[in-house]
Amino acid sequence: MPCRRHFLHAANTLSEKQRRGSPASSSVLLVLMKLLPLYIVFVVESAHAVTDPNDVLALMQIKASIDPATIPATSCLGSWDFSADPCQSRNGERFTCGIECMLASASQNATPTGEYERVISLKFDIAGYAGVLSPWLGNLTELRLLQIPGNALAGEIPITIGKLSLLTALDLSSNSFTGPIPDSIAWLMNLQSLNVAHNKLSGSIPPTMNSLRYLTDLRLQGNLLNGGFPDIRNLGLLGVIDASDNKLSGPFPRQLPPSIYSLSLRNNELGGKLPTNIILKLNQLNILDLSNNTFSGCVNDGILGHPSLQQLNLSMNRLSQLRVHPRHVRQSPMTALDLSYNLLSGPLPSFFALMNQLSSLSLQYNSFHGAIPQLYGAKVTEDMPYMKPFERLILDGNYLTGPLPLPFTEEGSSVHSVAATSLGDNCFQSCPRKFTFCQGKQQKTETLCRLFNASP
Repeated sequence: MPCRRHFLHAANTLSEKQRRGSPASSSVLLVLMKLLPLYIVFVVESAHAVTDPNDVLALMQIKASIDPATIPATSCLGSWDFSADPCQSRNGERFTCGIECMLASASQNATPTGEYERVISLKFDIAGYAGVLSPWLGNLTELRLLQIPGNALAGEIPITIGKLSLLTALDLSSNSFTGPIPDSIAWLMNLQSLNVAHNKLSGSIPPTMNSLRYLTDLRLQGNLLNGGFPDIRNLGLLGVIDASDNKLSGPFPRQLPPSIYSLSLRNNELGGKLPTNIILKLNQLNILDLSNNTFSGCVNDGILGHPSLQQLNLSMNRLSQLRVHPRHVRQSPMTALDLSYNLLSGPLPSFFALMNQLSSLSLQYNSFHGAIPQLYGAKVTEDMPYMKPFERLILDGNYLTGPLPLPFTEEGSSVHSVAATSLGDNCFQSCPRKFTFCQGKQQKTETLCRLFNASP
């Protein structure tokens, strides 16, 4: 047992000295490397499996890169005590959480270490850990799962992460990582889920990501990523993309796999016309959120009549036209549509009330004028058979005028129980204040309404 005691004592000394910033840490590492052959001998002679020494070194370095002041004694990292073997100690007072191990055979590794255990999962609890992610992470080459969300780790994502070729899930979300997404991420050929959301990552989305053929879930939102969206057409299993809240620019992505069912690019700097032909090729698309960009031009029935699209948010853009034939959208599966804060004008279209499944419609702060079609009143009050009623109808901030549809003004009508109906900031000078949909926002002045309706 002396070999093991020497090795683990040196390991603990290195971990403590590095966390204290001691200059002696490098000399301790030298000692440790000299003891490594002895530790391997111990592993071979031991009757029981132990953690691969390379994995032990990697775990020590990972803990040493975390600010010790941010490691609570009761946390996962607080239980990492290298006076014991990591994989053998998980059911005791040491290494109580954070790692999972699996028995490996010497035939799977060139190092003749006999039977040993490898770390296959590394998961940090949300404890406020600060520091950096050690490049020694790349030595955990049997790792399948890496989850370190919700802490305060900073610095760049180490390029050595590309050595984790067996990794299937990577979650570094909600930290403070900076710099680019490393190109070496393309080496993670088994990766299925990638989440680096809510950090401070910058630069472009690596085009090499197109090689991650098993990827099903891609979360990049809440960073500082810029440039255009790369060609990822090879990712034939990808279902979810969220790249919201970045600084992406250029047109709508043109090379996307048809497997996508949820695409969110809100709060970016994307623009140009909406490419109906590209969106229609995404024939499994259920959710599309392009809000708060600079898209312009028209919304047509190819988009509103998409055969699988259920939720569409195009609010806060520069869209100016609706080109829709009612018969092309009547059977649309769309349940929620948001076109608010655009440049749409003209009479309020009746076809929205003819969309069978549409239950949430927001058209606020455009320039629609004229009367509300009677069909809207019928759809709100469930008077239209085989159609879902409006549960949310937001028409604030337009120039709508004229008499309200009869169901809106009938006492006891079910429209008055629908709190998500709002007609404020329009030109309904006689909108009864006793009704909730007339409350909250004042109507525009008669002068402003006359000026708008008189303009060509």
